Amino acid sequence: MTARLDPASAVTLKRFLLRVGLLGTFAVLLSRRPGGSFVGMIDLAAIITCACAIFAKDPAGRGPLNQWDEALALFGVRCLVAGMGMFTG
Repeated sequence: MTARLDPASAVTLKRFLLRVGLLGTFAVLLSRRPGGSFVGMIDLAAIITCACAIFAKDPAGRGPLNQWDEALALFGVRCLVAGMGMFTG
């Protein structure tokens, strides 16, 4: 059984994956401590995503995936990377 995403959720998911991929690539290529740099970049991305959700007046917790869900997922990735102390220095 396959679940289909609505178009708005698909866009949010693609934007999240692209953002995490680009931030991870920049952290690895441009830093001696990729984990620490990645955590900092993810923190900033989550804050900016929350601000965009506020300005766009996205409803939190209902409907299709939106910027609030993306910010929460970014925070989850940040906690995962920060919890792996060997990468954060």
